[in-house]
This record gives sequence, C-alpha cells and structure tokens, in this order.
Amino acid sequence: VLSSESEASTQQYGTFDLFSNYNAYMGLRSFARLAGQRGDEKHRVRWEKYAERLHGGIMAMFTSMHPRYGRIFTDVTNDCWTWEYKRFAPLFLANDLNSYDLAVSSPELYGICYNTYRAQKEDYFSYASGRQMGYGQGYITETAVLLDEPVDMKGFVEQAAAFCYHHTDYNYIVPEGVVVHPSERCWFRNSDLGNCVQQAEIVKVGRLLIGLDDLEPDRGLTVIPRLPETWMTIGVQDYPVVATDPEGHPIRTLITYNLARTREGYSFSLESAVPVLMNQVRLGPFDSADIKLTPGKTPYTVKEIHGRFYLYADLTRSRGPVSLNAANNSNTR
Repeated sequence: VLSSESEASTQQYGTFDLFSNYNAYMGLRSFARLAGQRGDEKHRVRWEKYAERLHGGIMAMFTSMHPRYGRIFTDVTNDCWTWEYKRFAPLFLANDLNSYDLAVSSPELYGICYNTYRAQKEDYFSYASGRQMGYGQGYITETAVLLDEPVDMKGFVEQAAAFCYHHTDYNYIVPEGVVVHPSERCWFRNSDLGNCVQQAEIVKVGRLLIGLDDLEPDRGLTVIPRLPETWMTIGVQDYPVVATDPEGHPIRTLITYNLARTREGYSFSLESAVPVLMNQVRLGPFDSADIKLTPGKTPYTVKEIHGRFYLYADLTRSRGPVSLNAANNSNTR
C-alpha cells in the first residue's frame, strides 16, 4: 500500500490509510480504462497490473474479521476526520466508475461494505453527523443510500436537508460543518459556506437518489432510483446524461422521469429528448418476491438484497418512452 501525506492520514508524513489508497486504486483503474479506450495497450496493462497489486494490499491491510458481522473495512489511523465514515470509500467511489448497484455488480465487495455499516452503527450512530457536512453527513448518507437502507436513508437525507437550510441567509447552501446542541433542537453553521468538497458530497446524495446510471452508455441507460422511507415520489426534468442512439453513436441528451409509490408498489415513467438505448430499470423494495410487472410483455428478474426484493425490468428492446407499474400483494415501504 501507499503512504499518504494528507488529512486522511493524520496530516503526518509516512502514514497509511484506507481512504487514500482506495482513491489511488480507483485512479489507476480509471486511467487503465482511458488507455484501453485510446488503444494504448501498453499503459492499460501496466496500470491494471499496479491496480491489482494495490488492491491486494488494501484487502490485506485494511480489512479485519468482526466477531459478529464478518469481514469489514477498517483503518489503521486515528485521525481528524469525523467518525471514520471515510472507510466506506470502496462503496461510494464505485458509482463514479463502475456501478450504482454494487449488490449486483460486486456482491463480495457489497457484503464487506454492508458488514462495515452494521459494525459502524455499534460504534457511533446518529442521523445528525454534520460536524463535517461532506466527510460526515455526506459520506454516511451516501452509504445508507447505496446499501439500500430506506429508513436510515430518510433519516440521513432529511437531516442533511435541515442542516443546509437557513431561514434568513443563503437558504440552500452546504456549510462546511454544523455545531449541534446536545438536545439536537438547535445548531449553527461552522466555517465555510459552500465549501466545495462538502457541497459536492451532499449534491452527490441527490444524484444517487435519482439513480440515472450512464457509466456504460454502450450497454444502454440504467435507472436505479431510491426512495427513502415514507417518500412518495422522486423525479427529474431535462436531466443531462451520456447515452447511445439507436445507430450506436454516443450522444448527450436530456432525460425526464418520475417514480411514484403506489398502494401495492411503484409506477415509473421516462422520456428522452431523443431515442436512446436502454438497459434496465430497478424498482423496489418489495416485501416479497411475488411481483407483477405491467406491461406484461416486459422481461424482468427479481433479486433479494438483505431481506427485501427488487424488480429489474429489461428494457434493452425499448427505444421510446417507458411506462411501468410494479406491484405485489405485500405492503411496500
């Protein structure tokens, strides 16, 4: 693994930490992908080689066996970042390069992250983690979203929204941090308003809830929307994505969609400014695997993710507007 001279490693020289190493690993993977797209096989192979070597070191040094939950991510530094939420970097960096749905794309990595989340809740748990709005509130909210925890998702997202709102000045801007009274009845903003990294992580939470996954446009647009507990709808209008047109050409276009909770399930509709290749849409969670999709000719599969069920509608044959309704006889949350 690599030594980091940064805030991530106690701001000292010659120390090692999970967050910095995993960012370096993802950077190598990204450069390898770019080299492959440019036909630069020499550098693609070189960077993939070092990425795999670094990944092996990360898994050996920064994971441990928890007595109740199994393998978890951990860190060897005790530093200035709030509550060590940065150990979820393998989860919330995956959607910048690989997938919005780690439970399907990489079940083993997802399992370690989920184990880590359960261990983290024993160590420290509060929806008000805004002492650092990016490293704290942002990271743990992204974690709850990407692990498909609707109840915690609601708690963290709504608390983040409360921390960002002010009734008299700059109503919707992310502070660097907040200082909360022990009663949690009042708080005040601390340090920079609109600090870029803090703001970026809170904005990313919104992107993850929307779930327009255009990381692999040649395979078609994937939609993985996530509704926090009790929320009734989420939607976007003229949202920019990278896509592929029916002739196989890469394009940029605008997407409008709406997801709504119904009595038995969910309704979903999507339109694109121009026809694009679609991949799949995920709807859920449901309480049982007995799910009916309308229209009935749309192929679909059902997957279980830690006790809840999700429907994956195959839209690879679709080129026009999408309209789906999914329901079962169990109450959905």
